[in-house]
This record gives sequence, C-alpha cells and structure tokens, in this order.
Amino acid sequence: MNPLPEDLQLPSGWVCKRACADELVLGRCADGFEVVATRTSDADRLPFEPSRGWDLSCRIRAGESVNRRSIGRVSTQRAALTALRSCMERVTELADARSADELSLAVVVQDIHNRCEIPSMTHDRAVSG
Repeated sequence: MNPLPEDLQLPSGWVCKRACADELVLGRCADGFEVVATRTSDADRLPFEPSRGWDLSCRIRAGESVNRRSIGRVSTQRAALTALRSCMERVTELADARSADELSLAVVVQDIHNRCEIPSMTHDRAVSG
C-alpha cells in the first residue's frame, strides 16, 4: 500500500499509524485499538488464491503489551481498505455504546465475525503478536 488513499476517510478519532506497501495500521486515539492489514507472504498464500492476499487483524496496545486477533483475509488492497473502514466504524459504534470496561478485543472481534462482512478464512488461526 502506498500512502493512505485520498478516498479513504478515517472516522473521527482514528489516525493512520503506518502506511507502506505491505502494511496499513490505523489506530483509535482514545483507547489503543488498532486495525491492521498485512500483505501475506507467498508461503502464507492459500492454495486457491491466485496472488498474495491481505490478512486483517485487530489489536489493542496496553503499555508494552499487545493483544492481537485475526479477523479475516481478503484478496485485494481495495477489499482490505473497505474491510478496515468497516472495522473502524464497528469499533467506534461499540465504544460509544459501552463503557470502557465492557469494550474488549474479544467483544470487537466477535462482533465483526458475527456480521460476516469480512471473509474469516483465518479467524480460527492464532495470530502471534
């Protein structure tokens, strides 16, 4: 990914933390939530994928600690941007509807999976981070 595309409007309270050819990290200022698209390596490519895809994950930072969960995989950069936008909107909606103590990474990821908007080909696979 090149610098953040002009047509990607970040929701209020979100910033671009990293944008490069193989990774995009968007973070929520209020609580450390991040949504991430990472280009897969050839070794991680699934047999039926014609080209490298994009792994999508959600993570939260607390000091030096990082908790990370996979939320799916898409095949194109455009699909990755669309999925991240959807994730940011859901995190914002969930945060607005809950107290800080009730909002967790597990709640966010489960909500995203329940909505079935993002192919979750990797959602059962543990993601290290």
